[in-house]
Amino acid sequence: MEVIVSSPRFSFSSWVFPDGSPVREVLTRFLQQQGLSSSADFYVHSNGRLSELEDPLQAGAVYHLEPRLCGGKGGFGSMLRALGAQIEKTTNREACRDLSGRRLRDVNHEKEMAEWLKKQTEREAEKEQKRLDRLQRKLAEPRHQFTDPDYQKQSHELQERLEDSVMKGLQASSSTQVRADEGSAAKRPSGEKSEQPLRKKQKKAAFWTGLDEMMSSEEDEEDDEESPSSSLGASAVMMKPRRRVEQSSSSSDCSSSSTDQTSRKQGTSREPQGTKSQQVDLSSLSCVSQLEALGLARLKQELMSRGLKCGGTLSERAARLFSVRALRPEDVPAALLAKKKK
Repeated sequence: MEVIVSSPRFSFSSWVFPDGSPVREVLTRFLQQQGLSSSADFYVHSNGRLSELEDPLQAGAVYHLEPRLCGGKGGFGSMLRALGAQIEKTTNREACRDLSGRRLRDVNHEKEMAEWLKKQTEREAEKEQKRLDRLQRKLAEPRHQFTDPDYQKQSHELQERLEDSVMKGLQASSSTQVRADEGSAAKRPSGEKSEQPLRKKQKKAAFWTGLDEMMSSEEDEEDDEESPSSSLGASAVMMKPRRRVEQSSSSSDCSSSSTDQTSRKQGTSREPQGTKSQQVDLSSLSCVSQLEALGLARLKQELMSRGLKCGGTLSERAARLFSVRALRPEDVPAALLAKKKK
């Protein structure tokens, strides 16, 4: 009988075998032609099914010879299952829509808001209860009670002792001050007592004339003269009254001169005040140079008394004052008037 054999190289050939030959004969002839020895590297299938080597050949059938592939022991399915278990499945479905077309996020928010409003009264009641509890804790009396009679007795005694000691200290300090004053008054000579107020008066009347420095230098000289040896003690004692008399005379002269100077200054200061109070008669002036002769300060005073601007140089002030010579106060241009203070 004749069968068609398809080799792994997609070549078809027609082979003739005796009737009743098994499928093994096809594989054996193919191995002989290719020069191969192992029949375990190929398998035969016909009509889409695997043919056993002991099955009989069918006349006119097509037998395909396929090489076997070297594979592992499998386990690919278990690998897929393990990989699927590792993939995190999301549980956030808020971006999805329900059957009515609304976002699940909006629906969930509405539910949460309704629940929150239901619990609003409970939250307010709980807040008020906490506030009342705080007030009660603040108003409650302290539980700690200190009742120790010995301690209280000692504290009272210490307070009394403190008051007594303070009073005794004040009395002692006042008595020592009185004794010190009496001793200093007894030690002071009569000349120094009469001399101290005179010096104070001299210092008050001296102002800036430098009399204080003179007196302090003379006092230093007196101290220096008292310090040398005892041989000069008697002469120094005799010279002191003379110097004091000279100091008193010089101080009186200085005080009189200072009073004269102050009176002169007051007189000179009063004279310009009398002149400043009188305004310049502008109608008697014929040119600006006459106003310039008054000076900057006098021109400023005249301008301010008339409510005009008082700034600028000497010539500007004189020209501004001369421009309003024949004008009434209401006719003065607004550009010349000074700004009123707010």
